[in-house]
Amino acid sequence: MRRQQTSKPKRGLIIGLSAVIVVLVVVIGVLLLNTVGAQHQAAKQTTRTNRHSTKYSAMKVTKSSDSKTDDTTTTDANSSSTDSEQGIDSLLSDFSQSACEDPATRTNGGDITYSQFYYSNDDANWHWRFWSTKRGQVEDATVSSASNEGSDDIVALKSDKYEPGTRYVAHLTWLNDAHTKYNFKTSFKNIDGDYTIGKAAMTDYADVNDIATSSDIKSWLSSNATGRTSEDASTRTNGGETTYSEFDKIGELWYWTLSSKKRGVIAQALINSGTISGDTAKIHATSTAQPYLNRNFELTVSLRTGGYLVDTDFQSIHGAFNFK
Repeated sequence: MRRQQTSKPKRGLIIGLSAVIVVLVVVIGVLLLNTVGAQHQAAKQTTRTNRHSTKYSAMKVTKSSDSKTDDTTTTDANSSSTDSEQGIDSLLSDFSQSACEDPATRTNGGDITYSQFYYSNDDANWHWRFWSTKRGQVEDATVSSASNEGSDDIVALKSDKYEPGTRYVAHLTWLNDAHTKYNFKTSFKNIDGDYTIGKAAMTDYADVNDIATSSDIKSWLSSNATGRTSEDASTRTNGGETTYSEFDKIGELWYWTLSSKKRGVIAQALINSGTISGDTAKIHATSTAQPYLNRNFELTVSLRTGGYLVDTDFQSIHGAFNFK
């Protein structure tokens, strides 16, 4: 009997311990599952984050790469456009001075023509101006494009004055290494002339016309014709309009100006050279005002009591002028 009583408590203890162990195992299992789940979730989150980070990084690289490409493309396009504009500027600026046609190519009874390219801020375009001694301004054309082909500069033009809207191409060829003489040729109105630029043109004009340059002409003007004079009533025209003649020194250069109250500046010219014979000076001048810009002409000035006489075919100017 004592044995049976002793064994029952041991069995109860064993059963109790087993139950505790089972509970512990379940708890541990649950804890382990939670831990693994948390780790797995963390791993998934990390993976997702890494993928997002990698994707964003890739997007940044791609975008940066695209941006760089776009910038490069834009820069290249701008550079190309700028280069093109700079190319035209560089090419045409060499022809931006007024040029006088050489005697060998003059037509229409020796009519002197002039050629000049100029840039207009009004429309941001280059233009070509063509005028003559007899006809005034003949053409003004807009430059469409300009390029170099070997020894020729090719300029595409659109007429704005002579035949508005007509398009034509001009070939410009330098005739000397100093780039002071060039040939301008186009099928438009069969224009084909040799032109001398700037001061070289004035020298050429003087040589052709056998002008004897006198070192005394400026002294003669200074002594006899300096200052403003008013036209004598005996030679006034246009309803008795009074004109004013003035020889004036600006810097080292001498100019002649004819003006009136009604019309303002009628003629203005740079004195290039001249010869003196007694009380008469034959002066060679170049107009510095539109519409006769750069036209060369001869001006005869003869001294008279109280003033001088002016005689020139330029604008048919003939008048007696008195000092006040």
